[in-house]
Amino acid sequence: MVNLSSDSPQRTRAGAAFVRARGGEFLAGGVMAQPEELAGPSAYIFYSGPAAVFESQRELLRPLAAAEYLGADDGAAQVYYQAMLALFLPLLLGYEQALAIIDRSGSEIARFLPFAQRSLGSVGDLYAAWAGMAEAGGLADPGYLRMMGAGARHVVATSAAAGVDTALAESVSSYWERAIGRRASTFQVLRG
Repeated sequence: MVNLSSDSPQRTRAGAAFVRARGGEFLAGGVMAQPEELAGPSAYIFYSGPAAVFESQRELLRPLAAAEYLGADDGAAQVYYQAMLALFLPLLLGYEQALAIIDRSGSEIARFLPFAQRSLGSVGDLYAAWAGMAEAGGLADPGYLRMMGAGARHVVATSAAAGVDTALAESVSSYWERAIGRRASTFQVLRG
C-alpha cells in the first residue's frame, strides 16, 4: 500500500503498523504538485518507509513524479509534507490579505500582481539564510526584531484602515512582539 493522502505523521505511522500487522507492505507519500502538474518536471513526491519496499516499487511510482525518499520512518513523508503546508498555507493567506488591501484601497489587483511575483525572486536565498540562522538558534538581534515588529504593526494598521480583516496580520504581529519581549528569534518563540 502506498498512501499518498495527507495526514499527520502519527496517524501515518499507525496506519503503517495496521497494514504490516496484516501482512502488507506500506509506504507513505506526500505529493508536492497540483493535479495538472503530476508527471511534469516540477512535481515531486516525498516517500518514507522501509528502503527495500521503496526500492522495489520505485519504477512503479516513477511516472507520477520525481521521488524524494526520506528514510525508513513511516511518518517522515508527512513531516515534510505538513512542513511544506505550514509554509504554503500562510503564504496564500498573506497573498489574500495583500490582494484585499490593494482592492479595498482602490488600486488594481492586476497592477499589483507583477510586484507580488517579483517579490518571490529572492525567496530561495532568504529561506537558505533563515535556515542557517535557525540551525544557529535563530536571529535575535534586537534592532532587527524591532524593525520586523514595527512592519507587522504597520500591516495591521493598513489592513484596518482599508477595512480588511486584521486577524491574520494581528497573529503575525503577535509573534514578532513576543520575540521582542523575549529578545529571541521568532524561530525560538515558535519552538516554545
